[in-house]
Formats: sequence, structure tokens, C-alpha cells
Amino acid sequence: MEFEAKIIEFLQAGACQEWTVFFRIISLLGSWVGFLIAFIIIFMYSKRYATIFGITYGVGVGLNYIIKLIVARARPYEAFSDIQMLTSALGNSFPSGHSVSVTIIAFFVTVFVFKKSQNKFIRYGTLISMLLYAGLVFLSRMYLGAHYLTDVIAGICVGLLMCMICYIIYRKVRALMIKEKV
Repeated sequence: MEFEAKIIEFLQAGACQEWTVFFRIISLLGSWVGFLIAFIIIFMYSKRYATIFGITYGVGVGLNYIIKLIVARARPYEAFSDIQMLTSALGNSFPSGHSVSVTIIAFFVTVFVFKKSQNKFIRYGTLISMLLYAGLVFLSRMYLGAHYLTDVIAGICVGLLMCMICYIIYRKVRALMIKEKV
């Protein structure tokens, strides 16, 4: 954890009010707010896809909460006096709930756009945008002093695991439904 604390201290060395406001906004967009925006937009085009997106998000957030209770890791600003608390954060540190959240959002938005659009510019523009969005959220959680690098990495892993499991289930159920109609 000492090395990870140094990463946060490095990020916070350039801390100023403008960066803090920027990263708080980015962090907010990597939470339920970003999910709600993406869910509403996807729901307007596909209720079924929005449903699996919502289920994945809910299960991912629930699993993350359970892991946080089991691991019970203190937040960086609680464990190290040199790390500033630049945001309010509830609960334990490991894994990062925002990382779980933004991973699920970015995955489902990207897959949705790839399914709906044949335009390569839109497809790859979305992919690059979602990677940038997720990367900024990951960085924001460390800059704000809420998470260690391993919290963020674990959050990404939980988010990807949930995406893979739920998306595979979605595809199998959809295939069965199509097969039954024939």
C-alpha cells in the first residue's frame, strides 16, 4: 500500500480547485448519474437491452458492496496523513464502486453502438470516448484520495466479470427466444 499511496500523493501534488472540481464531475458521471443517463438513452432504443444493462449494473453494484464489507479496506485518506480527502466517500475502499460502475456503463454503451451503427467513425469514436471516459473516472478516484490503484483495478475486474456473465446470459436467452418463435 505504501507504493500505492505514493501514486496518490503524486497525483495530488498538482491539486488545485479547478482540477478537483473537474475530477469530482468526472467521478459523478462514473456513478449512478452516468448509469441513469446511459440507461435512459438506451431504453429509448431497446427496452430489452436496457433491461440487461440495468440488471448487470444492479448485480455489479451489489457484488461490489458485498466485497467491500468482506475486505473492509480503509480509504487512502484514512490510512495516510499525506493524502487529502478531496471528495466525500462512504464505506470501504476495496474495490472501487465507481470503477465497477463506469466499466459496466462503457461496456454496454460500446456494445450497443456497435450493434446499432455500421458507421466506423461512430463505432470507433464511441469506443475511444468510452475508454477515455472510463480512464478519467479511474484516475479521478485516485486523485480525489478515495481509492488505491488496486481498488480501481479490482473494480474494473468486477465490472468486466459482470458484463461478461450477464451479456452471455442475455445472448443465450435471446437465442432461445428467437428459436422458440420459429
